[in-house]
Amino acid sequence: CTVIPMYFDRTGMEMYPRDNFLTDIVKLLQGFDEPTTVMPSMHVYVAIGLCVATLKDKVLGSLKFVKFCAVILCIGICLSIVFTKQHSVLDGIAAVALSVPVYFLAYGMKHKKLLKLVEKPCVLEV
Repeated sequence: CTVIPMYFDRTGMEMYPRDNFLTDIVKLLQGFDEPTTVMPSMHVYVAIGLCVATLKDKVLGSLKFVKFCAVILCIGICLSIVFTKQHSVLDGIAAVALSVPVYFLAYGMKHKKLLKLVEKPCVLEV
């Protein structure tokens, strides 16, 4: 998706069968977010990444309310992309599938040594 971004053409689709306040909100949201990088859904991918990072954080992950809010927000984002017709369910599933190997790259055992090096204070000698 980085090398060859996909684009979804919404023209010709009956997107708005009714005309009301909520339909106007969906139109507004779709106007801000162009339908590029459709498969996998970057909205879902980033939402999962932020949720996992929050849950894994030493400070934020220890707060039950923050953990609850992170999970609810992630689920809400994942559902909203389908309900606002920005992505299909398959786009969301592809984002989840992409999140799994990236999780192991980010939090795998091999990277603990690298993280220890980064966390050490840097002392410059002049």
